[in-house]
Amino acid sequence: MTLFKKKYRVESIRKWNWNYSAPAFYFITICTKDKRLYFGHIENESMMLSEIGAVAEAFCKEIPSHHQDVELDEFIVMPNHVHGIIGISGPEPEFKLLSRAKKPLISPPKGSLGVIVRSYKAAVSHWCKQNNFSFAWQPGFHDRIIRNPKAVTAVREYIRDNPKNWLEDEHYRP
Repeated sequence: MTLFKKKYRVESIRKWNWNYSAPAFYFITICTKDKRLYFGHIENESMMLSEIGAVAEAFCKEIPSHHQDVELDEFIVMPNHVHGIIGISGPEPEFKLLSRAKKPLISPPKGSLGVIVRSYKAAVSHWCKQNNFSFAWQPGFHDRIIRNPKAVTAVREYIRDNPKNWLEDEHYRP
């Protein structure tokens, strides 16, 4: 942790020297605030979506239509989080060597993982607000760069099995 304006802040968990608009598969997890069960519940090892959960799922499916060179691979909406594999393709962006001291002064570049997740979270939040639902996301999101086909297969399996393994899930809340 570092100090910024006399307050402690958590350093970014993003890989500091990676361009998150680079072609790759990314495994993401987006959690609700305080891991509240907004999206539904697990019944007989299947996800039963609430109204907010159905909207979160529908908006997830729309991600590729809002972002060029982006595909949505496997994903699932769980009671308090969303797991998904987002594939970014297209031309290789120009690589710029970054230093830890230099942080971007503006938003992430168009088509980057941060922009994709931010717009998804904003769409779900906006719908909830427009429809008078109490809802909030945890700030940020977790990601992992998936580096080979074997890892993609393993992550797909993990996502598919998530409802079956809900009671052992790190995000589980009774």
